[in-house]
Amino acid sequence: MTKICVPVYGRDARKMAETALASGADLVEIRADLIQDAEPVSLNREFSDILDRSIVTLRSRNEGGESALSGKERERWLADALDIESAFIDLELDTDRNLIHKYSDRKDKIIVSKHFLSHWTEKDVRDALAECCRLGGIGKIATKVEDAARSVELLLRIKELGLRNFAFMTMGEGGEISRALASRIGSQLVYCALSDGQKIAQGQLDLATQRRVRFADSIIVGLIGHPLGHTLSPAMQNAAFEALGIAGAYLKFDIPETRRVADFIRGAVKLGVKGFNVTIPYKEVALSAVDHLDDDARRAGAINTIGVEPDGSLKGYNTDIFGFSEAIRKAGFNPRNKRVLIIGAGGASRAAIISLWKMGAKILIANRTPERAEQLVRSMRVFIRTLSLEALEKEGAFSLIVNATPVGMRGFDSGQIIPERLIAEADAVMDMVYNPIETPLVALAKKHNVKTIPGIDMLLYQGAKAFEIWTGKKPPVAIMRKKLLEEIEA
Repeated sequence: MTKICVPVYGRDARKMAETALASGADLVEIRADLIQDAEPVSLNREFSDILDRSIVTLRSRNEGGESALSGKERERWLADALDIESAFIDLELDTDRNLIHKYSDRKDKIIVSKHFLSHWTEKDVRDALAECCRLGGIGKIATKVEDAARSVELLLRIKELGLRNFAFMTMGEGGEISRALASRIGSQLVYCALSDGQKIAQGQLDLATQRRVRFADSIIVGLIGHPLGHTLSPAMQNAAFEALGIAGAYLKFDIPETRRVADFIRGAVKLGVKGFNVTIPYKEVALSAVDHLDDDARRAGAINTIGVEPDGSLKGYNTDIFGFSEAIRKAGFNPRNKRVLIIGAGGASRAAIISLWKMGAKILIANRTPERAEQLVRSMRVFIRTLSLEALEKEGAFSLIVNATPVGMRGFDSGQIIPERLIAEADAVMDMVYNPIETPLVALAKKHNVKTIPGIDMLLYQGAKAFEIWTGKKPPVAIMRKKLLEEIEA
């Protein structure tokens, strides 16, 4: 089984080590370069009772660390460190080559490492890993990547090498997936942070998450999109995993290039990923990666969820449609034979249109550019009247008004695009924007005592449906809602 190692550093290194080991870490990495005035003799004294579960590391600046020691001074320090009773000592392939050869008789205690921080090729990585494994008890490579797609490409190549005594991981925004899949590629070690706020390398998971994904049957899923900076889905889905005691985690897979999405999905599945959410701008692109579609996804021409079937095939779903319908139902609103106004002609509108069409509503779509609304309707092969926002002034009352635009979202335009008269005459208003909870549209509806349907409910129920697809378990909806609200308020 892959061993979990937590780096410890600073004034509280000893306390961090005790907490990490008590919380389930197998090893701690004593980062001497991040501990002021650290010497092997002082480390031996301070960590004496846990050295057999420790790796001593003096990471050089060339390899991304803080140690300025070089030449004979560095060799002296590391030679002294080899004499203390730690489980391992980390020696750098390039910086410490002389020492590696000098102490080849103590190879089993040595982790030979190399960090590719820039300008590398796959051949560079493969060759260096093979050399590190040959020279050390464990060969360790950490490679900085631009995104999760590049991580998956490398993980597949490393797995093909069939090495045994290695540790491989990627760094950067795309690095999380390499840590989550460490056991799937046979990595002997994986490094993670004690907590989310104590990460010393981008791409590290926290210890609690790393422990949940360490098993071969852990359920690893994630969100594909770009950018993904402020998504609430990881917090919501991971709260569900924790609540049900499921070994698994929900990660972010930020992929900037459209052309790499389909290959990333197929490659990640080969490595054991069990499913995905897909968000902007890839809901249509991801269609090319799946083998089957559910009825809603086929009708929408877009997917937001992918599940792996028992036979290994990939099925695409559009749980946004379920999420919208469920939010309407839970609010006690029945749109059958009622006039409904949808503002917007983007991806969010598709889910609203299909949901309301299935529920028997009389739909009208208004958009700043009516041509885009007409194009949307044609692509969905439904007959729905479209008009400009300006033309709304002449319209009669609507029973339900749905905002499917970003207007009102934190950081976006907060202007009012719907005539106040129509809002006041409506039976209910739903704003798909959920951050903030009370948008200008929701506030205006409340002013006129109009029923409001929270946009966060659509996010909640689409996420709950996806969780059920991936795990086969009934989702803990109340816990997921609570976590969403906490994240928004924070």
